[in-house]
Amino acid sequence: MLDAPVRRALEVKIQKAQILFVALLSSLVVYLVVCYLLAAQGEPPVVTGAAIEILKPALGTLAFFSLIASFALRARLLRKAIAGLPAQPTQTDEAMAEAVIRAAMTPWILGWALCESVAIYGMILFIMTFQWELFLPFWGIGLAAMLAQAPSLRSLEEALRRR
Repeated sequence: MLDAPVRRALEVKIQKAQILFVALLSSLVVYLVVCYLLAAQGEPPVVTGAAIEILKPALGTLAFFSLIASFALRARLLRKAIAGLPAQPTQTDEAMAEAVIRAAMTPWILGWALCESVAIYGMILFIMTFQWELFLPFWGIGLAAMLAQAPSLRSLEEALRRR
């Protein structure tokens, strides 16, 4: 468990990560709006059924591996980054909190980007077909995975505890 002063400093520092998270999360909303606007304009581009039948499993496979990687790589990189922090803080509480947040940012951003890629694969299918039933599962899974990886003080404390 973190000392109360470090915990308070982390609460302030984590707000920067949360702002970045919300900005990246809002990109998923933009993808939804773009698809809606494209669909409102009319017919989709002409794409042969064979091409779509090849792309659906290909993009689904890419999305699946992106989803797995978003959790696995994020966890591995976060463990490695947290392990690099000093066991006994010799810094001020503020400096320690800054070091923890700095260590967590790259793994978090990588995880969020991989979650976002899941929605992008669905968007590619939508642009080619204008079929909501192809886009929405990708979008929903990307959104749920991203929300599951939201930055929180609790997740940081857990990573520090496991160290």
